[in-house]
This record gives sequence, C-alpha cells and structure tokens, in this order.
Amino acid sequence: MSSKKNNIPLTIAISAILASPALPSNNATWIPAAQAAQSTSQTINNDQQLIEAYANSTYNYADAESLATFWGTGRVWDAKLKIGDLILKQNQATIQQALQNAQVAQPVSQKDQQFNAFFNSQYTYDDANVLASFWGISSTGDAKLKIGSFLLNGQTEVMQQALSNAKQQTEENNKKQQAQDSYFNSKYTYEDAELLASFWGAASTWDAKLKIGGLILNDGDASIQQALTNAKAK
Repeated sequence: MSSKKNNIPLTIAISAILASPALPSNNATWIPAAQAAQSTSQTINNDQQLIEAYANSTYNYADAESLATFWGTGRVWDAKLKIGDLILKQNQATIQQALQNAQVAQPVSQKDQQFNAFFNSQYTYDDANVLASFWGISSTGDAKLKIGSFLLNGQTEVMQQALSNAKQQTEENNKKQQAQDSYFNSKYTYEDAELLASFWGAASTWDAKLKIGGLILNDGDASIQQALTNAKAK
C-alpha cells in the first residue's frame, strides 16, 4: 500500500460545514451561536480523528475510491471517513470483506491486467521507453501495455528478444549520433566527405561523414588525413 499525506484540517472544516443542516426558517427557533460553534467544532474534531486513522492505516486512495463506489458514499472523502471509523471501532474485518466484495463487483479490465503484469515483472520504465521507440509506439504507457500482453500470453522469450534487439538498435543509433556530432564539430568539409566517399567506396557522402566522425572518435585525425592524401593523389 502507498503512503498518504494527512488531510488538511481546513478541508475537514469545509466538509463539516457543507454537511451541516440547512439554516432554519424565520419562524424556527435559532440555535445559540455558541452551541452551533461547539457542534461544528465537535464534528471537525471527530472527522479529524477518522481521517488520521485512515491516513495512518495501510489503506490507500485506490482502496477508498473502490469502497466509495461499493458503499455508495458518493465521495472518496466520505469513504475515507468510514474507513477511519471502522478502524477506530476495531472492525477492520468489515473493511477487508468490503474490499474483496468490491473487487468481485468490479472485475479487473484487460488493460489493468496488462499494467499489473508489467508492474509485477522484471521490466523497468527504461525498458518500456526503449521498446516504445523500437516498436514505433507513441507512448511509454502503451509499450507497458504491450509488454504486459506478451507476459500474460506467456511469450517471455519473445519479450526478451525484442528487448535485446531494441537495446542493440538504441546503441547503434547512439553511436551514429556521436559520429555525426563528431564530424560536424570537426574541420572536415562536405568536399572532404564527398572525396572520401568515392575513395572508400561508401554508399553515400553521408556514410562517409559518419565514418569520418567515427574515426575521429576512435583514432583521431591521422587515418583521415592519410586517406585524404591518398584520395587526392589517386
């Protein structure tokens, strides 16, 4: 269960005021101001105790949200208060049973199953991010769903191969990017790349640029200078 921040007393005060009875008509007997303030204060203090009991428990927002629907409280806040009340009454068995019944009443969707399979697996956000690019998927979240789908279908080997291919492709792309940056930050011109493309038998001037950048990163300028000399003498 995830941790929860304590709710602000001001929120409790507003909740108590909203929940208070409507003002009486002009013919009704007015409650003395001091008595009304005392009643509101007691309600706030009581709600504060309930919320603190909920906040210090193992139950999270998702539990409260599920129970709000199951109990028909309308608001998640009211479900939190009810959870806190049951905890203070040492009646957590009722909460547990309600949660189980709520899960039966609200079966897990296919998407939730896929997400759960991903989050309970060995795969990380970085894995999903790499695979999203490899698969051409627009978001990491969609990649998580696809990973979960593979796992639910028992296709773990397919997943491992896809991840291996994706990492290899990412590494190759990174090397190309580094070579490209190295070339464009160098002293070599388009004419140099064009000449070396012909000399090396490269498929294109662009490939020669990448080779120049790679040689700079690995060997420095010596081999490039020698190649240019030989190309010009040819």
